[in-house]
Amino acid sequence: MYTFLRKMQTNVRIMRISAPGAARAGHSHVRLSHLLDLPLSGVLTGEGKKAAVGTRTGSLYLWPTEGGNPLRVEAHSAPIIQVVLSPDQTRLVCLSEDGAASVWDWEGHALGRLKGHTGALKAAAFSPDGQRIVTAASDSTLRVWEASTGQLLHTLTGHKGVPYAVQWSPTGLHILSIGTDQKALLWSGRTFLRLTEYSFPLHISFRPAFHPAGTHLAVPGPRGSVLLYPLLPDEQALIDLAYEKRLRELTPAELRRFFLEDPRLEKELPKGRKLPRARIHTVQPGETILSIAQHYGVSLDQLRKLNRLTSDDIRAGDSLIITYIEEE
Repeated sequence: MYTFLRKMQTNVRIMRISAPGAARAGHSHVRLSHLLDLPLSGVLTGEGKKAAVGTRTGSLYLWPTEGGNPLRVEAHSAPIIQVVLSPDQTRLVCLSEDGAASVWDWEGHALGRLKGHTGALKAAAFSPDGQRIVTAASDSTLRVWEASTGQLLHTLTGHKGVPYAVQWSPTGLHILSIGTDQKALLWSGRTFLRLTEYSFPLHISFRPAFHPAGTHLAVPGPRGSVLLYPLLPDEQALIDLAYEKRLRELTPAELRRFFLEDPRLEKELPKGRKLPRARIHTVQPGETILSIAQHYGVSLDQLRKLNRLTSDDIRAGDSLIITYIEEE
C-alpha cells in the first residue's frame, strides 16, 4: 500500500506502508522529483505503480512510482486543487480554479473537458461504475456529467453556501454533498432529485461517510456525537416498509389531530372550549415560516418539530402540517 507522505517545495514523497505487523524494514520512501511548481493535490493507484500530481500553475504530472521522469501535461491555466481517480484507475479528473474540470488517461491524452460551472471547482466524484462524474463548485451548484463524452446531464441546486465535498454511495443509488451552509444534501443517484438534508454543528467540516454496503450514512451530531441514518435503496422500498408496519385504528383524539372527519368525534371526544385541530398548509409565494406560525397562532418551535424541519428555509409549494387550537 502506498500513500502520499508530504510535499516539500517542488518534491513529493510517497511512503510505502507494509501490512499490519510487518517489520519496520518493510517501509520505504519514493521521492517524485522534476516538478517545476508547487504541488497541490495528488493520487496514487491502488498497487502504487502510478502517481499523478496537480500543481499551482495548472500542470499535471504523471509518474511511474518505480522511478523515471514524469510526463508533464498543461491541463489548466489556473491551479489544480484536486485530482480524482476513476474506480478502474484508468482515468483522472483534474479540478481547477478556472471553473473547469478535465479528464485524462495515464498517457497524457485529454479525454474530455467539463465546462459549465461559473466558479472554482471544489470537489468531484465518479459513480461506482465510472460512467458519470459529479462536480461541486463555488457557484453553489453540483453538476452531473457523462464521463465518456463530457456531456452535462443534470445541474443540482440546493446549497446556499459552497459545496466543498461530494461523494457517490457505494451502490450508486445516492449522492451526498456537503456545504459551508452546514447542510449535507442527499440526492438520488438515478433521478438526481434532492431527497433530504441533514444539518450538522457549526465549525465542523467533514467528508461523506457511507457504509460500504450503501445502507447507512454517518453525519456529525451535537457534542461530538455521530448520527447514523438508514438509506433506502429506492422509492418502492419505502412503500414496502410502510406496508410492513402493523396497522391499528386511530383513536378519536388522533382522528381529530390528523384532520380526519368522523361522526364518532361528537360522541367520544371529550367536550371542551379548546380542541386541537390540524390541517395541511401549502406554502404560498412570499410566505415565511414566521408568517405562517403567526397566522395560525402557533410557535416556531412547534412548527419545526411537527414537520421535522432542520432549517427555516421553505419554498412556495411546500406542504406543512399545522396543528392549532380552535375555539368552540
